[in-house]
Amino acid sequence: MDEGGAIKEVRFYMGGNLIGVVTNAPYEIVCSPSQRPAGDDQTLSAMVVDNEGASATSNPVSVGFSLHIEGNQFELLDAK
Repeated sequence: MDEGGAIKEVRFYMGGNLIGVVTNAPYEIVCSPSQRPAGDDQTLSAMVVDNEGASATSNPVSVGFSLHIEGNQFELLDAK
């Protein structure tokens, strides 16, 4: 991102897959179990794009979690 730009959007990725785009602060996202790729450990990253088209990507962060899914409800059992 360049110094003169303003944030246009933040793109969130899980396991390399785009899971959402946010255009307003606060730049955060909640994902559903259906967006979670197979496996327990996942890699999360974000890319910010400014109003002039410049972008920067965060370093990937590895997270692990266990979910209990029943119907359309889920519970986070453990996270690291």
